Amino acid sequence: MMEVAQRGTDDGIRIRWAAAFLGAAVVLITGHVSTVHYDGAGADVLRGIGLVLMIIGVLLAVLGLAAGLPFARDAVRRDGLRAVGLFGLGAVVVLTAAAMMILPFAGTIVLIAAAVTLLEYVDRDAALPPPAARLRLALPFSLAVLALLPFGILHVLVWNPQVKLPGLSLDEIYGRLSAADQSLSVTWVISWAVVWGGAALAFPLICRSDRLTFVGPPRRTVCAGLILLALAGYSHGISGFSMGMAMADTFEESPTGGDAGPGATIIGIVAQLAVVAALLIGAAARADRPNAALNR
Repeated sequence: MMEVAQRGTDDGIRIRWAAAFLGAAVVLITGHVSTVHYDGAGADVLRGIGLVLMIIGVLLAVLGLAAGLPFARDAVRRDGLRAVGLFGLGAVVVLTAAAMMILPFAGTIVLIAAAVTLLEYVDRDAALPPPAARLRLALPFSLAVLALLPFGILHVLVWNPQVKLPGLSLDEIYGRLSAADQSLSVTWVISWAVVWGGAALAFPLICRSDRLTFVGPPRRTVCAGLILLALAGYSHGISGFSMGMAMADTFEESPTGGDAGPGATIIGIVAQLAVVAALLIGAAARADRPNAALNR
């Protein structure tokens, strides 16, 4: 009986690490397909970083497959053609998603899955530290998000327009946007900052609360803080899209809505690394609770 329980525990740990490695690989590989083609300011550095992160993603994919293949092999032995059919169906879904250009959003999909997993499994039964300790653990993540917000605003409203339209001053740029009835695009990034600024301020209070204990245990708090940072980072692209398209519609000098400044790419890298860290920290198992390995 003990041997069976230990085998189940070991299998649970391997499955969790396989899922974490493969999820991290998806985030890093799909997140930098566009980075390696970026040709704006700082292109050489950002392309190099993107290439390195893609290579790390490939290595993580190999680790994930190595951890998960024994279970796939057992499934084929046990279920035969049924398992092969399910694998083929999964491959068709992935190829269809690629054809429909869903894969560029794969990082966001993995992020949502990580958030759901956090709330359901990670350290679900762990003891709560004192409120002050939970507050101290949550504060760095709130500060990171609050530091990200002005950087994101400046990228969308100042730095990127100046790089895309070097012959025009900011007053001229916004004057022509207003004349073309495109000034509403500015409100998107302001709304983004207000929403995530409020979330960042609320996060330590939620973690400190004795009533809202769903992010109280240390590992849950860390994972939740990383997910908060990643959500703010990923949603920045949505806030900047409207401004980019407004400039593309208004100025002949800016024929596309793409970024010419490096700010959005840097924020994207921060968000991706936060997701990867949340996946790996969430997958870690505690040796002193082997029978609960599948319940956290």
